[in-house]
Amino acid sequence: TEKLDNEQLSDKTLLEYKKAMILYGPPGTGKSYQARKMAEGMIAEALRNKSANISEAISNLQKTLDSHIHVLQMHPNYTYDDFIIGKSIDENGKIVVKSGKLLQIIKSIKKEDKIPHFVILDEINRVDISRVFGELFTAMEPSYREKGVELCVNVNDIPEVEKEGLDIKDGKLYLKVPQNLYFIGTMNMIDFSLEQVFALRRCFLWRLSTYDADRLDEIISEKVKDNNISEGISDD
Repeated sequence: TEKLDNEQLSDKTLLEYKKAMILYGPPGTGKSYQARKMAEGMIAEALRNKSANISEAISNLQKTLDSHIHVLQMHPNYTYDDFIIGKSIDENGKIVVKSGKLLQIIKSIKKEDKIPHFVILDEINRVDISRVFGELFTAMEPSYREKGVELCVNVNDIPEVEKEGLDIKDGKLYLKVPQNLYFIGTMNMIDFSLEQVFALRRCFLWRLSTYDADRLDEIISEKVKDNNISEGISDD
């Protein structure tokens, strides 16, 4: 099943199948823009299908996009504590366990919400992927989304206010990724290593994002025309 012909299937179909995709390619090919447009398109379609009338869907679109697209800029100092969960010092100087960005997003997703949510991991290759993702590699798989994966955290160290919305059972904390949560990572080809590729290959479908030769030709032709440049330019 994993051997999908990416060239014959749309990005939307691929993303709906795996719920996780990497857009990779040279710098400057609009990977972040493409990721957001993919998210916006799927959210708009789901909202249109859910709404009783088109006017209601249109009026709620921007608000829904703002609340359902979560962009995380990856960087070398990003850690597991920042992303999943880790220890922090509260205002009283006490060491407590605090949810990372991903757990905060998961907590914000209401169980009755059927509209897709997207986590866009911009420049995902800039982090130590294996360390930052941790249990997420397993938890994001479709077969684990319902039961979740246990996190190595002492639940007693989590403040009561922080426990709200977390999946805690029998004194154990579980990472459960909602069925309507999708991941899109962007990666520059010149920056990634084989180690990063292998770490992400099992969980993400990969889609090449490269330059549009036809569009580049149009831009060059427009520039040539605007500047009245003709000498030294050939179709080759």
